[in-house]
Amino acid sequence: MIAPQGFVANPASGTVTISNSSAFVHISFSSLATFEVTLFETGLPSGAMWTVSMNGYNITSNTNTINFYEPNGTYIYTINGPSGYTISPRAGALAVAGKAIVQTVTFPIPNTYSVEFQESGLPRVTMWSITLNGKTETSTTNTIIFSGINGSYSYVVNPVTGYQIISGQSKGTGSSGQTISLTFVANSPASIWTTYQWYIIGAIVLIIILLLAFKGGEQEEKRRGRWK
Repeated sequence: MIAPQGFVANPASGTVTISNSSAFVHISFSSLATFEVTLFETGLPSGAMWTVSMNGYNITSNTNTINFYEPNGTYIYTINGPSGYTISPRAGALAVAGKAIVQTVTFPIPNTYSVEFQESGLPRVTMWSITLNGKTETSTTNTIIFSGINGSYSYVVNPVTGYQIISGQSKGTGSSGQTISLTFVANSPASIWTTYQWYIIGAIVLIIILLLAFKGGEQEEKRRGRWK
């Protein structure tokens, strides 16, 4: 007789005799005593998700402990964590023998690298900013630097009034260890000047013509006065 996980059969085995009639065998199941199996992690930032797989179950947590309750026996486990982190140990076997056990899992702090943005074209002390992976950094120099573990990160160059980017991208993906160059230029003059500049020039020309006509009239009047 094979009992379900966590239960024991009584009797677990025996002999059945059939003699011209049906036979009835009573088997009772009782639950086995279970003991707490705690996996305790260190090294992850607060709120980071990690997962333990053991005995056919997967448990995910954003705290530093994951608990199973198992009867006596040996159980294989595996650990999965956030991208960029190593895990020690990543897998192993835990032997439950009549008492609770604790297994410590360490996530060593990974190496961090910079993502550097360099701008050109803005006047000195102009404030500009970049949002990378949800975090915004502001600067009045020509450099903004983020740091992070290996991976790719989405970024957005926030608008600067009166300027536009002509080299580089206003948004994209940056990788750790990467330098991204951005070139700003001032926007074109306001469109209102473009719309009315010919009217202004025409008005000036008309005034000049009128002045010349008036001047010519005065000279003609003087010339006529001499010959009277």
